[in-house]
Amino acid sequence: MLGAIEVVHDGEARSPAGAKERAVLARLLVDPGRPVTVDALLDAIWDEADHDAAARSLRVRISRLRRFLEPDRHDGDGSILVRDQAGYRLAVDPGDVDSCRFERVVRDADALPPAAALERLEDALALWRGPPFADLPDDPAAHAEARRLEQVRRAAQEARAGALVDLGRLEEALPALERLVEAEPLREQVVRAHMLALYRAGRQADALAAYRALAERLLELGLQPVQETRALERRILEQDPALAARPGERTPGTVLAGRAAELSLLREALAGACGGQRRTVLLGGEEGVGKTALVEAFVAEAGKGERLLVAAGQCHEHTGPGEPYLAILDALGSLAHDPAADVAVEILATRGPTWLVQLPWLMSDGIA
Repeated sequence: MLGAIEVVHDGEARSPAGAKERAVLARLLVDPGRPVTVDALLDAIWDEADHDAAARSLRVRISRLRRFLEPDRHDGDGSILVRDQAGYRLAVDPGDVDSCRFERVVRDADALPPAAALERLEDALALWRGPPFADLPDDPAAHAEARRLEQVRRAAQEARAGALVDLGRLEEALPALERLVEAEPLREQVVRAHMLALYRAGRQADALAAYRALAERLLELGLQPVQETRALERRILEQDPALAARPGERTPGTVLAGRAAELSLLREALAGACGGQRRTVLLGGEEGVGKTALVEAFVAEAGKGERLLVAAGQCHEHTGPGEPYLAILDALGSLAHDPAADVAVEILATRGPTWLVQLPWLMSDGIA
């Protein structure tokens, strides 16, 4: 049912030829293994038709469906579509119906840890072949069930995105969450997951912008975010350490979510420097947009393939008035605690002796 109405037998997918036959089959599939009364079938499919005429039409459709479901059977009423009490029943296991299997897997995933839940949810979502009851566009009963299934699907997509966030797979989580927020911009549970993913990706400013966008949309309706959403905004503002990804859950590169272009420029600059074409790269932006996270991730990546000396210093705006070059001296001084500090001194002695003269008061004893 998660697409056009199809019955798969021996690997071959087939659909009943008539729209009424598909509608009857769809209604029976909503309750597989359970009887559906004649009146329920008539109300769902022949809503305003004469009752006697509709009942005769139903018997014709049932007969055709039986031949469709069991083409090799020629005697009796068949064993799949059977008469039961005051109606009809599809004698099939709910696990053989894609929509039932989908809902069961989504329910089971709710109690699993993130990695196992993600695997089950992706298997469940893969069952969808298109809009539910896609070949019954004018059937009101099918529309109602399709809306319900779409809601379950959205819940599964949200749970999948949440599992990706928990696992630190932010490059995958962020696009999924952006689509969900675009589809339902007032759904606060999704917005909170989006905010958390952005924050864990080193994009604090974007996380706060996502909150402001929600708050503005709600204000237009005379509402405000719920307490849980407001609390998350406050924790992001305060950079609550508890919001960081839990140990073991972050995968390599996730901190760079949404920063592929900037990373490419840094890699290009490093390749040029290693080839003798040194250059300065200025990484700018508002507070909280992820500058430090990007640099830290780039340095960690670069250090895997090259023997690099990395020096870190603070901007003089954070340490009070002083000469602009003091930040560079501070960074060079930090190499005093590097295992290759003697290499740094040798390089400075050759290429920048005037810098080395100023370093004894920054570097530890025995280096200069």
